[in-house]
Amino acid sequence: MNEFLQQFWEVTASGGVLMIVLFVLAIAIYWLAIDTLTSLPKGDAMIKALLQGIKSPGDVSIFKKDHLLLLRNRKSLLQVLVTTAPLLGLLGTVIGMLATFQGLNEGSGNTLDLVAAGISEAMITTETGLVVAIPASFMIMVIGSRIQAVEDSLLQVLNHHRQGAR
Repeated sequence: MNEFLQQFWEVTASGGVLMIVLFVLAIAIYWLAIDTLTSLPKGDAMIKALLQGIKSPGDVSIFKKDHLLLLRNRKSLLQVLVTTAPLLGLLGTVIGMLATFQGLNEGSGNTLDLVAAGISEAMITTETGLVVAIPASFMIMVIGSRIQAVEDSLLQVLNHHRQGAR
């Protein structure tokens, strides 16, 4: 385990300062995504249980305003954060390539080491940004489909109340 942690820290350090930012961003993304997913019902039975307390069209509107608005806002925030991860990786690529060119420009005895460090930084941050963003994108799709299922059920409840009022 110590060897794994040591290797992890070496890779992280070779990725530069942006790796810390990407790490914090990953924690924020996955905490928000998991918290949102756990607050959403999954399956028809759970959605029906959630909606049993809705007795009138006014209750539907309150539920939509309070609960669904919060979930939609969380999904939007997640989309922004997930979009940011590969962009930070790209920024790391640019910084790493600049370090590579600087190493080539210096022309001293350790040019190869400077070039290798710059390329390593460029590739590690790019990879990290993608590794953070790709699974989170799938989580956003699941969140969106669950929100849509709750909205569809709310629409059915609302239609049922309207037909009952006739």
